[in-house]
Amino acid sequence: MALSEGNKQISNLIRLGEALKYAGQHQQALSKFNDVIDQCAKQQNSRLLDFAYQHKGKCLLELEELSEADGCFQKAMDLRVQKGDESLIDSTQRALNFVKRHGGLE
Repeated sequence: MALSEGNKQISNLIRLGEALKYAGQHQQALSKFNDVIDQCAKQQNSRLLDFAYQHKGKCLLELEELSEADGCFQKAMDLRVQKGDESLIDSTQRALNFVKRHGGLE
């Protein structure tokens, strides 16, 4: 399935956020992920929203912001359950399990 122009822009912002995260520029990465979340809301487009929340959660996890990371992973999980994609659900469940084990979150 081809991505629309709007989805391509959103996908590129997610990639940029990941590149910034890997470069150790976590605050800039979070800004990009937040931009994606805002754009998805404005466009009423949830196709890539779960990816934005998942990547934002991973960035927050690296910053040891476990409660916020957990919230992002929960939002990603809700969206991924709606999609019904088992591999995405599994990935998010592993992230949630990690947060619970290392942060004592319930």
